[in-house]
Amino acid sequence: MGLLDLMFGRSMGDEDAYTLSKAEYEAAFAVAVRRTELEAATDLVRAEAETPYLEDGEDLGSVLEGTLEGEFDADAWRDRMREPRQAVEPVVERWCDQLEDDVAVVYTQPSTPADLLAFLDHCKQRGEQEYDPFELPDRAADVMALVTRLEDALEREESRVFVAARHVPETD
Repeated sequence: MGLLDLMFGRSMGDEDAYTLSKAEYEAAFAVAVRRTELEAATDLVRAEAETPYLEDGEDLGSVLEGTLEGEFDADAWRDRMREPRQAVEPVVERWCDQLEDDVAVVYTQPSTPADLLAFLDHCKQRGEQEYDPFELPDRAADVMALVTRLEDALEREESRVFVAARHVPETD
């Protein structure tokens, strides 16, 4: 009996038991993803990373630091602005590396949907700022569909699996 049997609702009998190494396996949630969703997430990560915070390309942290004369830590601000992207970037990269078909199963930790949602919110806020040239890509809706599916998977017991740790993206 395999993962697909469980995903289709065929349960394993109570008499079946397996012993797995904690060093090699970990609990995760299995989620079906589409290539288009992962491509949209990759595009969003790239766009957010490459778009400066000011129209003229000047560093907003430096501008604020100069304006507030030492009362503002530009490095800490930059780190805070990067956090949402840095939380999801390695997860999206790992999933893309594992994707072989247009639809695939990936594995997630419980923190991933919240991290993706926080990143989407960060991008939406950037897109709404008049001074910020960042524009939320049209395909952000595909990323939201992925977040919804991830959240749904966390609520379904049958989505919880034990899988080789190498298949589960590391999260902080």
